[in-house]
Amino acid sequence: MKRKFLEDLGLEKEVIDKILNEAGTDLESAKSGYETLKKEKEHLDEELKKRDFQIEDLKKNVKSVEDLTKEIDKLKQENATAKETHEKEMFNIKVDSALDKALAAAVLVMVKFGVY
Repeated sequence: MKRKFLEDLGLEKEVIDKILNEAGTDLESAKSGYETLKKEKEHLDEELKKRDFQIEDLKKNVKSVEDLTKEIDKLKQENATAKETHEKEMFNIKVDSALDKALAAAVLVMVKFGVY
C-alpha cells in the first residue's frame, strides 16, 4: 500500500503512519513465516532424496536377510540422528525469526517516537 493512496483518501498523516506501521509489522511476520516454511521444505526435499538413495543402495548391495536387517538398523539410527539435528535447526530458525520480528517491531516503535 502506498502512502499516496492513503493521502488521496483524505486520511490524516497520523492515521496513515499507524496504518503503514501495522502493515509493515504484518508484512514482516508473513515474511518470517514464509522463510521458516521455505527452509523446512528444502530440508524435507533433501531428506526425501536421501531416503530414495538409501532404498536404491539397499536394493543393490544387500545379499542376505541378515545384511538387510543390519543395514536397516544402521539407517534407522542415522535417520533418527538426522531428525534430531533437523529439529534443533528448525528450533533455532524459529527463534531467529521471532527475534527478527521483535527487533523490527522495536525499531518501528523507536521510529514512531523519534528515538531512532
